Amino acid sequence: MKITFGVLLVIGLIIVIVFMIVKQSPPKSYSAILHTEKGDITIALHSKETPKTVNNFVSLAQKKFYSGTPFHRVIRGVHAGGGSHGKQRP
Repeated sequence: MKITFGVLLVIGLIIVIVFMIVKQSPPKSYSAILHTEKGDITIALHSKETPKTVNNFVSLAQKKFYSGTPFHRVIRGVHAGGGSHGKQRP
């Protein structure tokens, strides 16, 4: 069987198209909810842009690492600073 340049070109295009379809599948979206005495705060976690950071955060949250963390500085819509220099972690 003789394979021509045209056949190889078509096979190559099919591979590229399949790869593009697989790569364009919609990313999963993740979020975290902080329960505070002032109400809940929903935070979007950008796993596509920062996969290691999101994985670390989720892992620590599942271990209750952030439970009881005080927020010492909050600027609505801009910043929420949490933690305490004197608080010991397990």
